[in-house]
Amino acid sequence: MRVRASFVAGIAVFSAVAVFSATGVLPPGTPPARAASDEDAALSAISVTRITGADRYDVAVHIAQATRTRADVVYLASGNDFPDALSAGPAVVHEQGVLLLVPPTGITFTIGVELASLAPKRVVIVGGPLSVPETIVTEVRSILGPTFPVARISGADRYDVSRRLAATVFSSGASTVFSATGTTFPDALSAGPAAVAWDAPLVLMNGALPAADSETLGLFSRLHTSWVALTGGPASLSPGIEASLAGVGTVTRFAGADRYEVSAVVNEQTLSDFETVYLATGTNFPDALAGGVLAGTQRHPLYIVPSTCVPGRVLDRLARFGTRSVVLLGGPLSLTPAVESLTRC
Repeated sequence: MRVRASFVAGIAVFSAVAVFSATGVLPPGTPPARAASDEDAALSAISVTRITGADRYDVAVHIAQATRTRADVVYLASGNDFPDALSAGPAVVHEQGVLLLVPPTGITFTIGVELASLAPKRVVIVGGPLSVPETIVTEVRSILGPTFPVARISGADRYDVSRRLAATVFSSGASTVFSATGTTFPDALSAGPAAVAWDAPLVLMNGALPAADSETLGLFSRLHTSWVALTGGPASLSPGIEASLAGVGTVTRFAGADRYEVSAVVNEQTLSDFETVYLATGTNFPDALAGGVLAGTQRHPLYIVPSTCVPGRVLDRLARFGTRSVVLLGGPLSLTPAVESLTRC
């Protein structure tokens, strides 16, 4: 059903045409305010659990296990850097797959066991050989069979990879596209699960450019995009980029004073089901890269938060929107016990 939804993001007011479904996104409502004591009681009733592991690759495996027990397609991306895996998240969920992060040194025993357990029909590597070495293709085939189909989506740089991924996976079109800067990771980490909820690709752009590049504009034209959701303020994606996208259709910017406020705005304005909420550190990327696929698959929000506390805006949202479960992504070095106890910043 097509409806026109009005959103408020930070200080900007915008409207956008979107497709909603029973399992997708509904316009966020504002429930009656609760007394402080009621909010405290609501927060104390929330169950807090943690998905952790020995390292970022182990955490990603455990997140994959929580996502699906079987998958026709498994995506592999570098866990040593963020751009390729950022773009991969919405594509993975669109194909009902799983994302595993791999080290440049090769597939670990734990990753290999999980890959075999998932029993995929194909594997897609995101990024060129400098990100995911060709030796990993050999290792995949040693686990899954000598002729097992392994594809690679690569490009001249992170932006080219992002565009190629969107064009390949969303080849039938994408009326909505989320976009974030590819020079840093926080805004795109928050945008990933939101893009999934709208069945939209996440396209990275060089946010410092004075206007959107011709390659990106060409992609949006081929995808028949009519709404572009920019994630991040003008310091992340320039005003010139926003202005240059006017010919595409509706342009919305989710902005905030910092990475944590941007995360809150994106979740508040694009998602409605807060029964389970995922938290990941906003100071590093691996846990949220893998966690975005899990959160997106379940159509639940993923907030990036400081390592030592939870922003009051996030806690207020959890208390007022019926959150029953909070899942921390990563060990206590990433999210301290203070986050586990939902300590307010």
